[in-house]
Amino acid sequence: MVTDDMEDGFPISIYRLGAVFCQSVTGVGSATDFVSRLIVSCVRIRYFPPMPHQSKNFIPVNYQVEAMILISQLDESVERTYNMVPEMSISGGMPYEEWLNRVQAKDNDDHLRPLLPMLEEKVYDGHCRWEMYENLPIYDTENLRRHLQGIPELATCPTLDRDIFKNSCLVWDWLEFARTV
Repeated sequence: MVTDDMEDGFPISIYRLGAVFCQSVTGVGSATDFVSRLIVSCVRIRYFPPMPHQSKNFIPVNYQVEAMILISQLDESVERTYNMVPEMSISGGMPYEEWLNRVQAKDNDDHLRPLLPMLEEKVYDGHCRWEMYENLPIYDTENLRRHLQGIPELATCPTLDRDIFKNSCLVWDWLEFARTV
């Protein structure tokens, strides 16, 4: 419907956001959402599930906000769609069922424990809800890169790298400590 209005000449831009993760410098973000719980749990058991052909599209909130503000101020940004996601990369891990067994074997204080039903229940063709996201399309980021090419710090959508991850872990450690005080 929105794309129809855009084709009819209405001055609309569409911003498809990736999975908003945290602030890239401070690491501050939600400690209770699925992604945060997943990462904390994976760090605790020292394994993560490989999810081939999935695009989780984690992206720092500050990048999304800055990029959207800058793009929205450009006259030529109207009537375009912007996929606010990082370029895809491949990672490895252990088989999903083995990873899930390790998560299930952890104590009841594991951060992922409240979300286990979503990871355990087979809802379609022998797959749980999270596994259902395999083989999703890889989003084209050409419009995003073209409109931000003159701004080096925004020209490439940042990935969840070691520094961002480390800062988030420090924040989560502090939040865990604060809960026990």
